[in-house]
Amino acid sequence: MFGNAELERRLARVERKLDLIIEHLGIEPASVDTRPLVSTQGMGEIDSLLLMGKKIEAIREYRKIHRGLSLSEAVDAIEERKRALGG
Repeated sequence: MFGNAELERRLARVERKLDLIIEHLGIEPASVDTRPLVSTQGMGEIDSLLLMGKKIEAIREYRKIHRGLSLSEAVDAIEERKRALGG
């Protein structure tokens, strides 16, 4: 029924909506290990950077928001975000 790309896009939309609900309700994750790699906090600026093709700057900003993440985790999160934005 759906191809992998379509399923990934739909899943990214659902995760984004859940992140917005969680943020709206003010729910804090139990620990650093359980928080989503792509949250809504500060993502406007990161989205803008990605849309301008400034991936390295987007990774840098993401790591400022999510302290304690490895570079690899941040790169993966930004790649996921880029795909969710259609890039």
